[in-house]
Amino acid sequence: MKKIQRITHKGKNIFFADYSSYKNREDKENILETLNETMAIMKQQPQNSALMLTDVTNIFLEKDLSDQFTEMVEHNKPYVKKSAVIGVSGFKKSIHNIMMALTGRQIKIFPDIDAAKDWLTED
Repeated sequence: MKKIQRITHKGKNIFFADYSSYKNREDKENILETLNETMAIMKQQPQNSALMLTDVTNIFLEKDLSDQFTEMVEHNKPYVKKSAVIGVSGFKKSIHNIMMALTGRQIKIFPDIDAAKDWLTED
């Protein structure tokens, strides 16, 4: 399954980055590959246009990976109109809050994919 997909919801395109299957240290290279792919795709988008949905449910995470996520969030800032994330709980919530403070981004946390997609596509 491709980890970055363009999905359609209520007639609007959403870029969906799925990290949920990356549950172990052995998945670290796949995580980094998906982060890089996300940045490459976002760089091709017009400024302030992309709707982005990220699933980090059960993701393996350590300090250097959270730093890479912060770099990706900062890189994507000019291209993203709205961004949502699902699967943020426990210590990931602290990491999320730090990432938002460092990047100035507002990535809204949702309990499930349907709520996130509805929010992303409302105007």
